[in-house]
Amino acid sequence: MAFFIRVLLLAVERKSLVLSSLREHVVISLLACLFIALCGVPLGILIARFRRVAFWVIATTGVLYTIPALALFGFMIPLFGIGLRPTLFALFIYGLLPLVRNTYVGITTVDPAIVEAAKGMGSTDWQLLWRVQIPLALPVIVAGLRTVVVMTISYGHPLPPSSVRGVWGCSSSVASPLTIPSSSCLGVSWSLHLPLGLMGCSLSLKGGS
Repeated sequence: MAFFIRVLLLAVERKSLVLSSLREHVVISLLACLFIALCGVPLGILIARFRRVAFWVIATTGVLYTIPALALFGFMIPLFGIGLRPTLFALFIYGLLPLVRNTYVGITTVDPAIVEAAKGMGSTDWQLLWRVQIPLALPVIVAGLRTVVVMTISYGHPLPPSSVRGVWGCSSSVASPLTIPSSSCLGVSWSLHLPLGLMGCSLSLKGGS
């Protein structure tokens, strides 16, 4: 209990830093979710259309998903440097699998009788996709997007103070040795991610209900 009181006091004391870091974290998470949605949904639709490549696409995104975060940054820092670009790229890689897989599963599991009925009424492939398959698959796609949002918020957390600083999202301001002593980094990190953690939990519970 005393620890949480110290965290709250520290958050109040450094509220400008906490709020700016929270805003940075939210912006990064929203940008990553936007890029994932713009790429993941069309890719899922594409592999649902050409099912021969579906296994390889899902397997590739699954392999990328298993790469540890620090190892991924080890590969990306020589290519992108340190900052926003490697952060967005890492979140993009980690978020592709749930959305691509859910889009593919949602479209391919539409009742074949409904698809045949739409074709029998003269629907083109484009009309079949937008008026039949996507509306019926939308709950599954939204569930995948919800998972992406929760993952993006959780993966975008600052690195521990003993790790590489200034690499992962808002760790550049939260764990910066120029702004906060190392003993205070953990408290500020907690005060920053408590509302984000509650947001992720509410999304998960809402998805399960």
